[in-house]
Amino acid sequence: MQLKKIKAWLVLQELKILKPGQLQQLLDTLGDPEEYIGMKTDKWSAIDFISPQIIDLLQKDHTPQNWDKIQTLLEEYPIHFISILDEDYPNLLKNIYQPPLFLFAMGDLSLLTNEKKGAVVGTRKPSAYGRLITQKLCKQLCSANYTIVSGLAAGIDSEAHRSTLEVNGHTIAVLAHGLEMIYPPQNRELAKEIKQK
Repeated sequence: MQLKKIKAWLVLQELKILKPGQLQQLLDTLGDPEEYIGMKTDKWSAIDFISPQIIDLLQKDHTPQNWDKIQTLLEEYPIHFISILDEDYPNLLKNIYQPPLFLFAMGDLSLLTNEKKGAVVGTRKPSAYGRLITQKLCKQLCSANYTIVSGLAAGIDSEAHRSTLEVNGHTIAVLAHGLEMIYPPQNRELAKEIKQK
């Protein structure tokens, strides 16, 4: 795990001093923030779309929030870091409005670049019919080599992941929180199974 790289990306995101267009232009012009964030370098002379005051701030050495905890988690868990500049970053995600600058992931990264993905989301309190339709839909998509993407929430999301695993399909659980925490807690075993398979 490249701590220097991760630190630079986290600082760039946390400072929130660049507009989205400026941020993209900075990445297009200078590339990976590991090469220039938190340091004085000649690379900054290529930038004319950011004020000198902001450039000065970006050259200072900042420590991201909870950096000690982040480092511990990166050492403790098999976590992958994927920036928007990396080949493993999903192409479809790059094309949304203001895509995330980076992702933290566990498991088989090749699933992220599979072009055939189906997102399945729904209510946390589904009816029996809703569960049945989710099972059928996911199993049919898996038979056509789709990767099922859902949020590991209770209800339809969990049903989508379980149905996929039952037929040895591939599934991605997108979490809105850190990888060290599984919510809801009753999905811990499901999350473990997703990670293993």
